[in-house]
Amino acid sequence: MKSLKRILNKYHCKFFLDSPTNQQFLIMEKGLLQKLDEAGVIYSAWEPYDDNHMVVRFCTSWATSREQIQELDQILDELMEI
Repeated sequence: MKSLKRILNKYHCKFFLDSPTNQQFLIMEKGLLQKLDEAGVIYSAWEPYDDNHMVVRFCTSWATSREQIQELDQILDELMEI
């Protein structure tokens, strides 16, 4: 879903690779991931990147609603500094 990638770019997320699919792989700080967990955001931990970062996968499907994407946008807006 292009809107997912657009939102992740909006918050200057660091991409592990450039994926043209519904799967987006990011390098994220472990502290931020803990906050995302607390906010109920679902992602997949992929692999450690370094001591302070993980590679994680965000994925959308045909069942992902526009409202869910907007909710992720709101959560990231509250947690991240642009």
